[in-house]
Amino acid sequence: MLNSTKVQNEHVSAPVDHIFDLIPFPLFIIDLSGLILVANPTAEDLFGVSGERLRERYFKELFPIRFEKEVDHFLNTFVENPKHQRHGEGWELICHDKNDKEFFVRLHIALISDSKDTALLTIKPAEKIEVISNINLPSPFEVAEREIARLSAFQKEILDSSIYSIISTRDPDGIITTFNKGAERMLGYTAEEVVGKTSPAIVHVFEEVVERAKVLSDEFGRTIDPGVDVFHFKARTLGVYDTNEWTYIKKDGTKIQVELAISTIKGKDGSINGYLGIARDITAEKEQQKQVSEHAKLVEAKNIELEQFTYIASHDLQEPLRTISNFGKLLESHESIKNDEVALKYFDFISGATTRMQGLIKCLLDYSRLGKQDRMENINLNNVIENLKVDMMDTFEKTNAELIFEELPTVYGSVTDLRLLFQNLVSNGIKFSNPKAVNPRIIIYAEPVPGFWKFYVTDNGIGIDKKHFNKIFLLFQRLKNGKEIEGHGIGLSHCKKIVENHGGTIEVVSDIGIGSTFIFTIKRIQ
Repeated sequence: MLNSTKVQNEHVSAPVDHIFDLIPFPLFIIDLSGLILVANPTAEDLFGVSGERLRERYFKELFPIRFEKEVDHFLNTFVENPKHQRHGEGWELICHDKNDKEFFVRLHIALISDSKDTALLTIKPAEKIEVISNINLPSPFEVAEREIARLSAFQKEILDSSIYSIISTRDPDGIITTFNKGAERMLGYTAEEVVGKTSPAIVHVFEEVVERAKVLSDEFGRTIDPGVDVFHFKARTLGVYDTNEWTYIKKDGTKIQVELAISTIKGKDGSINGYLGIARDITAEKEQQKQVSEHAKLVEAKNIELEQFTYIASHDLQEPLRTISNFGKLLESHESIKNDEVALKYFDFISGATTRMQGLIKCLLDYSRLGKQDRMENINLNNVIENLKVDMMDTFEKTNAELIFEELPTVYGSVTDLRLLFQNLVSNGIKFSNPKAVNPRIIIYAEPVPGFWKFYVTDNGIGIDKKHFNKIFLLFQRLKNGKEIEGHGIGLSHCKKIVENHGGTIEVVSDIGIGSTFIFTIKRIQ
């Protein structure tokens, strides 16, 4: 880590009071060692730490410890080549908020040119298909005490370092008074082309403005014309910032999708002097959402098709197996072969094979139905394991097995599937017991991790060779010969599918002759 570079508080704090309070995204000023010098109110609220306490920390402390090296690499890479990043650029990592929930973010960093040893850092929450956590960013802007046009040079440099388009307009005509570098990069216009000459309407699609006017007119029961009033009506009348999605038309005629937040700019006497619009380019996000949605629909259709095939095929396979079994029994009982030991042995093979095949088909049907038999709810796992002990009482008595579990949490899931998950793991711990152990012992316990509970199911069985760790979770994969231990090799496949249906993952650690521990995660209660 680089040596910390100090920045005088009076050089930073005064301008930030005016700028950071206006922006509804987490922003930081850091030195090039990663030490936080200033954080805006949105950042303080998101991470649940006051500005004073944040200034005592390094930026990487906001991330789970497993990403420490990635954050260091992110900062060191920037220090080596401090170029200005464009929209869509940046690093994607995972943060955790004040409630210890994890969420994807994109980091953007830009050097503050008036102070070569400090940088402006932006955290932009990013949407994903299996998002770990949904974050609602803290609300409204703190109103400005003066128009952004009169910001100091240092303030303006921070403003221009932002990746967002920041445009201010005057009241009531809506003429542009501030057009930052982010707006220039996003829209292709220069500040000289638009400031004092036109309104933001030049970048808007008129049909969207007309449609928004109709929506507002219906919402407020009055006629609102499709002009500048459409953009700042809610900010002015309700005193809160108004966020909507719009299509922007760039200078070269290309169109982009943006999320625009508008708030009022007030003078010292409380009167409205103008409006501030902060926009971020969401074109890539929209395209990604579209692709993800289309892919999800395709996957869902394929899954339904596969499930129908599995169900139909399994039922169709049962009938010829029953026929083989029935005629085999008839032939086996025929007078002509009652004393034929070879023939009787062959019929015994046929009977055993058809019985095993019927068992495999039933397992396949059960596997295809996982996740569709029960509603999702909050489940007290202590009750689930207690009921499981009662149902498996005969097995425990015959094998002299012991099941130990600590105080287990309440999770969100399917009670039927979760019961099957624990039943399979406990049964395996008993089935694959170690002859050298006094008796089979299975221990279940859990610990909290962000957004999930992590469970450990430990046994003192024969253990599993490391080379088989991935194989054991595949359908019909058995590591022991069928004559030694009964089963179809599908129990752990069931476990894997149940865990994944609950948004978690499962793995195993094991030592031959000592035992195995199955580790998996399940979502916390909703």
